Amino acid sequence: MNSLRFLSVLSLCFLFASLAAAAPGCSPEEGASEDEAVQARRAIGEAASKGQGSMPELKEKSSFEGELSKKEYPKAKSPEMKQTFRWDFSKKYKFVYDYEQKVKMTSSFGVGQSMNATGLLSMKAKGDKTANLVISDFNIESDITAGMKTPTVVIQGVTQDSKISGIDASQNQSIKLLFPLPAEPLAVGQSSSIPGKMPFNAYGSLLWVNGDTKLTLESYVTIDSHVCAKLNVVIDISNLDVPEELTGEYACSTKGVGILYFDIEDKCFHSGELALIMSIRAKPGETTSLPVGQMEMNMDFDNFMRFTRNRQKEKEAREK
Repeated sequence: MNSLRFLSVLSLCFLFASLAAAAPGCSPEEGASEDEAVQARRAIGEAASKGQGSMPELKEKSSFEGELSKKEYPKAKSPEMKQTFRWDFSKKYKFVYDYEQKVKMTSSFGVGQSMNATGLLSMKAKGDKTANLVISDFNIESDITAGMKTPTVVIQGVTQDSKISGIDASQNQSIKLLFPLPAEPLAVGQSSSIPGKMPFNAYGSLLWVNGDTKLTLESYVTIDSHVCAKLNVVIDISNLDVPEELTGEYACSTKGVGILYFDIEDKCFHSGELALIMSIRAKPGETTSLPVGQMEMNMDFDNFMRFTRNRQKEKEAREK
């Protein structure tokens, strides 16, 4: 199963891609003799054909939830009318955010790996109500790499409602995970659900995992003399409909919680945090000639993401 196809829909997908691609021991054949590899492949094949064993349960929550900030900001008066939360890309401007991410990967082969990354996210408004998302100055530290730099990535055509023009809903899921915005105006206490879907490649069969991101407007607060909306985030994309023609067991889920602050004066995000767990389970129901490392896939990607607006960087961009 090509797990990277599934992972690529996430924001900053190259972080996950490099994590999965670099993980040692994803196949028990690595470092084993030819005879050992054959025996391992035969054992797993026999277990699959006999239905021995069962897949681990999907993870329900991220281990990083405890790292979500509990900081309280001064309360602000709520606007009299319901608010529509949208970026303002009507003028040329560069919104800049410091970004950090932690990733912990575990797999059914007993392999674990951790990765930390820091860098900049910039939403570069073009003045035509669209913007380019620029991912730059990233440095990655992991169990097997030290100080790895990544190339700048640019995603064009981001609209004011945090979508990417000209692509389908599954590809839009990437930016909706990091910068979700309610579909309709909200008053304090009200919620909005944003449908979400992600692709799942089951040994060549393209399936879809469906769910939603729920945003709840908890309150208004004052941050740096600006009124900001506090939005609570709950992500649950775990509904996988497996066709009856496919034998075996398949499951996939993305679940997370987070907190976002949206500046209603500047019409942009002030900051955000997200603790997210992605689980992949796949076990073919018939013996195949696939390599042993691809026979069964049980992987969990545990993530913590935080971004904070950097006004100093924005000032420097204006002065250039």
